[in-house]
Amino acid sequence: MNTAIQARVTRGVPTGGQFASAIKSPPTVSLGGPVVEGVRFDTAADAERFDAARKLAEAAAPGGSFHPAFTRFRADDQTDIGFLEVDGRTFTVNGTGTDQPHVSYESDSALQGFRIEAVALPGESQQSVVGRAIAGARHDAACLQAWTGDESHWMAGDEAHVTGFVTGRRGDGRRSELSLVWDGRHFDIILDEPGGTQVEEVTADELHRYKGTDADRWLDMLANDFDEDGGHAWGTGADNWRAQMTDAADCAEQDPGYRG
Repeated sequence: MNTAIQARVTRGVPTGGQFASAIKSPPTVSLGGPVVEGVRFDTAADAERFDAARKLAEAAAPGGSFHPAFTRFRADDQTDIGFLEVDGRTFTVNGTGTDQPHVSYESDSALQGFRIEAVALPGESQQSVVGRAIAGARHDAACLQAWTGDESHWMAGDEAHVTGFVTGRRGDGRRSELSLVWDGRHFDIILDEPGGTQVEEVTADELHRYKGTDADRWLDMLANDFDEDGGHAWGTGADNWRAQMTDAADCAEQDPGYRG
C-alpha cells in the first residue's frame, strides 16, 4: 500500500453518506439516448464517458465489475461515479477520469467507513492513479473485515469503542494500527512487528505518544474497560491487545483485497 502518495481522511471522522449504495433516479427524465446495462444515457458522449470509467475501474480490479450509480443520466451528471463490486464488497468510485480520483467504502460493521484519495504524480497515467486509489481502498476494507470478522476481538467497552483497523508490511516488519474513541478522546494503538507497542492520543492541537511502561499502562486501562465483564487481570492488557492485533493482521493478509 503506497501510503506516501495516498491521502486518507482524518482518523475518527466518518466519511460515509456522500453516495448511498443504492440506485438513484434524477428528477428529470430524457428519452431517446443510448442504453447501457439497462441504464439510459442522455447522449452517446455520456455513455462513452461511463464506458471509459468502467474500463479504468475494472482494469484496476481484475475480476470486479463497475456499474452506474444512477438509473438515468442528464448531460450535467458526473457519469464516472459508479459502484465497483470486488472481493465481495461494494465501493463507490468517483473521478476515474481525473487526476484526483477517490474511492469510498461504508462498512457493514460498527467500524467507520473511509475514503481513499489518490493525487496524480507528474506524468502519471489515469490508469495508474485510479489503480492506486482502488488498491488502497481494497486493502483497508480487508483490514476492517479482519478485525470485525472475529467475535473474540474487542469492539466496544463501557466508555470506549473501536473505530478502525489497518495493517501493512514495511520491509521485514509489519505495522498495525487500531483506532478507538474513549470517553470522547481519540487514541491509536500501534503495534510494530518486530518491535514494541505504543499508544498515540490525537487531539485537535497536538499528538501525544506513549511508549514502554507508559504505553502498557494505557493498554491496561483500555483492556480493563473493554473486558471488564470478562475478568481482565491487571497487568495483562498490553499482551491482550498485541495478541488480538497480531491475529487480525494475519487474517487480513489472507483476504483477496489485502494486496489490491
